[in-house]
Parts: sequence; C-alpha cells; structure tokens
Amino acid sequence: MLWFCSTLLFIPMVMCGQPTVEELSHLIGYDIELKTIWDTAERQKAEVFWARPTSVEQIQKLVLAAKKFELHVRAVGSKHSWSPIYADNGNIALDLSQLEGKKFTIDKDRMLVSSLASATIEELLKFKTQHGVTIPSVSNVDIPTLQGVTATSAHGSISKEGPTSTFVYGLDLVDSSGRVRHFNDDDDKDVISACKVHVGMCGIIYNTTVKVVQDRVFKFTKADIKVSDLLLNQENRKDFVMNNYGVLLLWKTFSGATEAEIAAKEEDEFKRPPNTWRAANDYTGVWTMNPVEDASITPDKVEFRETIKLKDGTSIQVTSDYRWASESILFPAWVAEVPITLRWNVAWATPESEDFSAGQKTLENYFNVIEANIKRLGVYKDAFGIIRWLSHKEDCTLCHTKMANEFKLMMEIEWTPACRPCNTHFMDESVRDKLWSTQFATGMMSNNSRILPHWGKYYDYIPGMVSLLKENYGSSFDDFIKIRNKAFLDPDNTFMNSHLKDLFHDAIVRNTENTCATQNTAKHEHDEI
Repeated sequence: MLWFCSTLLFIPMVMCGQPTVEELSHLIGYDIELKTIWDTAERQKAEVFWARPTSVEQIQKLVLAAKKFELHVRAVGSKHSWSPIYADNGNIALDLSQLEGKKFTIDKDRMLVSSLASATIEELLKFKTQHGVTIPSVSNVDIPTLQGVTATSAHGSISKEGPTSTFVYGLDLVDSSGRVRHFNDDDDKDVISACKVHVGMCGIIYNTTVKVVQDRVFKFTKADIKVSDLLLNQENRKDFVMNNYGVLLLWKTFSGATEAEIAAKEEDEFKRPPNTWRAANDYTGVWTMNPVEDASITPDKVEFRETIKLKDGTSIQVTSDYRWASESILFPAWVAEVPITLRWNVAWATPESEDFSAGQKTLENYFNVIEANIKRLGVYKDAFGIIRWLSHKEDCTLCHTKMANEFKLMMEIEWTPACRPCNTHFMDESVRDKLWSTQFATGMMSNNSRILPHWGKYYDYIPGMVSLLKENYGSSFDDFIKIRNKAFLDPDNTFMNSHLKDLFHDAIVRNTENTCATQNTAKHEHDEI
C-alpha cells in the first residue's frame, strides 16, 4: 500500500469518483442501500449510503471501502440527537442495531459490564437488574445505546455523579485503517479520557465497558410543584437538590394557566397566551430517587402517599414507592395518553454556585426568554422544560460539564416542544422551529458566557454557537486531537463530518506538524499490528 504524509497523516491510495451502491456492496461483501435518513423530529436529513453490518469483520470491510473511495463514515444511533453530528450527504451512515453476538457480559469481581452496540439502554438496565448491579448515572431515555449515550456526554439525573461517560472503562472499536483495537482505563488512561466523549470521532465503537456498583433499594418519589415554589426559589431549590441523590424536574409549559388565559390562547390566531400568563404560575413535574438504608424494605413498587416540606415550610403531597436503583434510574417522566414527537431541542450545562445564586440567574433568564417568545410567537401544543443537576469529573476531555467552577456542580437545562403536527401558524413548521430554537439559544448565550451545549442538543445554524464551543472548550480540542492522532485512531478524519471538521479545524491544523513528524513511527506500528 502506498503511503504519504498529507496534512492529516497517512492516507491509502484512493479511487476517484463517487461509487455506486453495487460497487460498494461488491467491495464489502454485503448489501447496502441509498437512503434518506431523518432525525426523530424529521427536521434534519441526509442522503447516504446506508449500511447495517452484522459483524465486526463487516465493519472493517466497510471502513476500508470508505477510505478507498474517500468517503466518510458516521455511526447512527437511536436518532435522539438534535445536533449536526449525522453523516453528510453522499457519505456512509452506519447502523449497528443488527450487530450479532453476545449483547452483554459481566465481570462481577471487577464490577464491569460490557454492552454491544446493538443493545439499548433499557435492555442494559434489565440485564444489570438481573445481576444485581447498576451504573450510577445514565440517560433517563431508554431507546439509545450505551455507545450513543457516552459519545454525546448524555446527562444522567444524579447530582452526586457525572455524565454516563464518566463510568466508561473500556472501548472496543474499528479504527480508520480497519483495525480492531481494544482500550481500557488501566492501560490506556489517556485514550479513555479523550474518547469517553468522542462524538463518533475515535472510531466505530462496537462494544463499551462501564464500571458498575452493587444494585440497591431506592425510594422513588414523584410530585407536582409550582415553578415559583421550587425552580424560582433559590433556597428551596438549593435544599431540594442538595438533599436528594437524584433529581429530574419537568416544567409543564402553560400548566398553571387560568381558564380565562387558556380561552384567550385558544382564540388567538397563533395560540399566543395573554400578557397575564406567567411561567412562574406553572407546575413542575418532580422525580427524585434516594438510597434506602433500611435493609428490611423490599422493592415492591407499591405506591404510597406522603407529605414533604420545602425549605420555607411549604407542604407538598407526593407519591412514593421502593424499587431497585437500576429500575428507578430511567425516571419514567414521559407519560402521555398518546405518543408525542419532540420537534427540536437545545440543552445547556452551566455552572452552579455553592449558594445556588448562579442557577438562580440562569433560571430567571431562561423563563424570561421563553415566556417572551411564547407571547410573541405562540406556544406549541405541548412543550417541556427539563432541568437537572450533575457533577463534573476531571478525566473527561470533551464532557460539556467542563465549565464547572470549584463547586463542581453543573445545572443541565433545556426546552423542547412536542407536537405532530404542530399547531397552525403563519410560518412553515421548520422555519418556525429554526426561529424558536435560535431565539431561545441566543437568549441563553447572551446572558451567560460560561455555558456549553449538550453535544447531542444544539444546532450549527444558531448564531455564535460554533464560536461558543471553540471558546469554552479551549485547549480541550487540541488535547483530543493529539491523543486521537497519537493512538492512530483516525488521523485522516474518516469518522468526521463537515460540521465537526469546521469545529475542530484549528486544532487539526495546529497538530498537523506533530502528526507528520511521527509518520515513520506510526507506519511501523501500523504494519506490525
């Protein structure tokens, strides 16, 4: 094979021109198809070569074929992301849901569990429940895979823990040269730190190993609390978050409106509420989970009513039950009589201060921005604000919790409409969504420079979004590219798309000289492997 040092290291001799489906299928030995893929909201799409390998060997052949035709490869998850991290038009989208093999393995002595990329979070948690272990923090949505959740730094709902990526111990992947590689936190700490959150840029990860803990009984509680009593009450909120192991809050937009306000909204051409409506009067669905010390309590999931008090003495009626941690961690918040479709989502991580005054400023701005736009643009049929807290852990290069201050606690905050179809409006639905998400995001960014979007929940069309990411991640982009290139995972950017190339461009250029300087060493290692 002929090698040369390009601006991004060694690239095999390639064939020019776009391949046909038949050419690609013949080269890799199994069928692929041309397909239009959409995200869940049907707002973003790409025309791609759609591949569904059933084995690691088929992944290897696909990667080598992609290099031969100078195509890029992006793994496709459950499509629960709203960010531009999907495959570009004309390139390869890789669906690993058909991957065959043992979905889960467990090492009870070392407290490690591995999950194949074809398994969902729901399946993984059921496996852990059966074996008496659990992961301390995981996405509260059950359809994604562990690979997708960790790749995008998906948030858990456990304030005492970090994102799910925090618990990654090992990665099994196919690199851009088609080689099978294995990394673990004991022998390859720098690679694991960099690739815990990788947004698909470290290779095609087909198996992920995470650290687990002994499963235990938790008290699971749910309630409805007024926005003004919790989210906009600094002392109540601080006490509530600090005294619950896990917290998820769901603001139900327009849930506290009066009958007159509801009638006025329904009569308005664009479903705009009257000026008398205030978000502070709405209600927040609250879910908490806390470990139980009493060994005699059984996780029977039998509900019972009780009363709790907020810091200021306000009494709240709640419903509780006891269940295993692995069963309660999903926070079954998305309960509706009919299926709902989320239309867009922008999520942020922002530092929380010890007295919770930082979160107070962010939440006041959050409600002001959304309330003003609802009264100007109209409200969707359903809309939700989601708020949670999690801790930042240092050994994660691309975690979006990096903005944490010395208190090491982050507040996660997002807002998303849900409707299908969305209510009648003077603007096309997609145009309205772009305007809404832009107004929301710029309103949040303009009042908080120390804020970072969740990798799976932002849009590159939002003004200032790319520069915000570059500015706040700073040298972390360089750190990631250095380690990725040193490990020879993808020095020629086979696993990137146009947005990620733009985002990491400066870091790639800055590390080009070092990459080319190691050409002989890397080639020797490559040939030996």
